[in-house]
Amino acid sequence: MKTRNRLLLAFLIGVICTSAISALDQPVVVPEASGVAQSKTDGVLEKPVAKPASPGSTSVKPVVASDQHGNSTKHAQDQQVMTPAEALQSLKDGNKRFITDHLEKAAGKERLIELAKGQKPIAAVIACADSRVSPELIFNKGLGELFVLRVAGNVSTEAYALAGSAEYAVAHLNVPLVVVIGHETCGAVKATLKGEPEKGNLGRLLKAVQVGNHLNLAAAVRNNVIFQADQLLLESEMIRDFVISERIIVVPAVYSLNTGEVTFMDPVVWEKG
Repeated sequence: MKTRNRLLLAFLIGVICTSAISALDQPVVVPEASGVAQSKTDGVLEKPVAKPASPGSTSVKPVVASDQHGNSTKHAQDQQVMTPAEALQSLKDGNKRFITDHLEKAAGKERLIELAKGQKPIAAVIACADSRVSPELIFNKGLGELFVLRVAGNVSTEAYALAGSAEYAVAHLNVPLVVVIGHETCGAVKATLKGEPEKGNLGRLLKAVQVGNHLNLAAAVRNNVIFQADQLLLESEMIRDFVISERIIVVPAVYSLNTGEVTFMDPVVWEKG
């Protein structure tokens, strides 16, 4: 009996050893992870090697930095602030397109959605309320490009609301240019030249129109627009400081009803002291 047990035990030990040796001879198969290759050489696993992305494969898109308003950096770059000279040239170019019937600007839904995020006008324009003098049209600008203030006679004096609005455009919207624009045959200038007093608020407004001494209509229009530009600096310490520091320029201009052309004059200046 003891001999039989010894033989059985030896047989079992032999089977176990044979199975173990057979298993060692089999290659080790390691499943591949997505995007990573692994291999075995002489029983040692190599370090994982990342596969380069093939053309057309999906990859992680770079993150575009956003500003405090949620706009992308690219959008912020597109809206870089112009210099005063660049803003003035942009208006001149737009007026040239207007008088030659080469208009470019149009407003669509995409532009409306963009402007809902904020405005970045390139200039503030103080213009006469005359229905024939629309700054956006005569300068061929679209929505959000001009900060327009309109009042009969394009007066800037005795009008804190208008001057305050111009200050807002300069200080908070960072416009580099303010244009005060009159136009040919202005009704407010005509009425002032006649010297016939008007009643009520219209009479108060006409007193702010400055036509000079014994001037014809064209010269009176020119005199008034220069006066109003000068008075804007006199009435607003903020705008005056921006002009002195050369952060903005204030430019008088006259619009021709007959040709559509805008004639720009020299920027107004402030003598220190």
